[in-house]
Amino acid sequence: MANHVPPALAKKLTVYGKTVAIWVQNIFDGNDSIKATYEDNGTWHFLAQPDYYVANLSDKAKTDEYFDEALQEINTAIETALKPKDGGDEPENGSERIEWLLGQLIVTNNVVTKG
Repeated sequence: MANHVPPALAKKLTVYGKTVAIWVQNIFDGNDSIKATYEDNGTWHFLAQPDYYVANLSDKAKTDEYFDEALQEINTAIETALKPKDGGDEPENGSERIEWLLGQLIVTNNVVTKG
């Protein structure tokens, strides 16, 4: 069984109520990947792992292009694996809704917004 437990330095986010972890995973010398997994009931599961050859990321534009493509692949995997089929349970009001809204927060350029 593959190890899908993220390292301590992984970026962890809450997506559709699940913890998603994303990090750089070394495959072999000169070949790495961005690995994404999610936790469900204490078990970590595979989401996506777009790989790359370090030599191909020779400048900022190529690196950013790869990163954007990797995020698209990860987002597609998240939609497939985690998005509730019925639209999810969105609380209507009260503390439950506040807690749900807190789970929707994102940080962009050091500004917290509702995602």
